[in-house]
This record gives sequence, structure tokens and C-alpha cells, in this order.
Amino acid sequence: MEPISGTDGEMTTKGLEDLDARCAKYKKDGAQFAKWRCVHKLSATTPSVKALEEVAKVIIAYCIS
Repeated sequence: MEPISGTDGEMTTKGLEDLDARCAKYKKDGAQFAKWRCVHKLSATTPSVKALEEVAKVIIAYCIS
């Protein structure tokens, strides 16, 4: 997780940079599927639009990788 700048402590998921290599290793080790999760901070003012957009970008990047 890493902070989303300009938000009230909201975070986004990281780790897509080397996902292809890690998935190849996991498959070689017997993995059959993978899933990706993102977390939202829930309050009266969160998640912010910025956080929703950032998390959507991460999920899209995961889906097309």
C-alpha cells in the first residue's frame, strides 16, 4: 500500500511493476488463478473521488496485465 497524495490518508495498492514475473513463478509453482484487491478508507468524507479514480486505474492495469 502507498499513500495517495492530496487525500486524507487514503491508500492505493502497489506491486504491478513486476506482476508478470511473479505470476509466471506462481504458475510454475502450481497456482491456478490470481486475484487483486484494493482497499478504501470508509468515512463520512471518504473514499474521495481521487481515491476511487486511482484505485480504478490500478484494477484496470491489473486486468490488462
